[in-house]
Amino acid sequence: MLKVRLSEEYGLDISFEQPEFQLARWIAAADNKGLEDFVQANYSSCAEDLDNDKVFMARNQFILDYTRERALEFLSLTSRTRRTRLRPSSISRWPPQSRVPSVRSHH
Repeated sequence: MLKVRLSEEYGLDISFEQPEFQLARWIAAADNKGLEDFVQANYSSCAEDLDNDKVFMARNQFILDYTRERALEFLSLTSRTRRTRLRPSSISRWPPQSRVPSVRSHH
């Protein structure tokens, strides 16, 4: 419906694409080195939200679970429902509540 209306009313031809990523989780680590190492190792799947908090994006649940399992010792992957700013002192209170992220890519 949207595509037809934009075409007929505004002369805009648009197309829709399936997003590459289906899931997003905020990431934090007890030490910044662990977090930066994770981001470097997963560069194409990481971004920052509008608050500059790091976000890991996964194509599917398997990739998310696989990544979480391998990084569990030093990394928290969580979702949020309300806007909160992550501070180093708040890492011990993980996981925060769930929310849908607004992200901007590192690319």
